[in-house]
Amino acid sequence: MSLSIFRRKPRVWYGSKAWANWILKNGIKELKNKGRPESARLLEVIYYLKALTAEGFDWQAERLRNHWHLAIKNGFLSFEGCLQAEGLTPLEKGGGDSS
Repeated sequence: MSLSIFRRKPRVWYGSKAWANWILKNGIKELKNKGRPESARLLEVIYYLKALTAEGFDWQAERLRNHWHLAIKNGFLSFEGCLQAEGLTPLEKGGGDSS
């Protein structure tokens, strides 16, 4: 008799440490997924970041932010696209008002 039926993967429950690690793993994959539009990937990762932070998984959220910046550095994401996703606009040439 095989014991393989007893070796099931543990269930991933919302708010558990296993869930947070699953979100981190999939968030990193999405950042590198050039097969999807950049805006969709960013939206998903921003949702992941907010969910991780809301549930108190700050370490996983910080690691996902690190991979966000790494994805920009390695060309998986554009800097301008990230600014737009966060509701920011790049500064125009010449800077802003200095007064």
